[in-house]
Amino acid sequence: MGRIARTAPPKMSGPARLAWLESRLIEVDKDIRAARKTNFAAVMSGQRLAMDLRAQIDTERLQLAEAEAEASRRGPEDMSPEEWAARVREDAGAASDGDLEVYAAELFRRRGYLLALGGGELSLRRMTG
Repeated sequence: MGRIARTAPPKMSGPARLAWLESRLIEVDKDIRAARKTNFAAVMSGQRLAMDLRAQIDTERLQLAEAEAEASRRGPEDMSPEEWAARVREDAGAASDGDLEVYAAELFRRRGYLLALGGGELSLRRMTG
């Protein structure tokens, strides 16, 4: 083993590419440890490769973070109905019970009902007048 082989990443992007780069870095680190006592040239090439992989990982993480930030800035007019529904589901999944009660109360108010909390229980009453 004169050098630790460079392997081009497969054609992929986003989280899949990041996962591949991270797993490749683990392999290279193992190869470096294995070569440490016997093959100085392999250690040096492996360390350069590991540095390159770390830089690619940093770049990929930055690109993913920027894409996520851009997606969070997009409003409903910029999204397909499926994307918007997925975003609403994600937001609802992260909301506290108190936040969800506020949204539920508003929905029921629009439908002519009153959502009330009494004695630790929620009740729904038809609004009159």
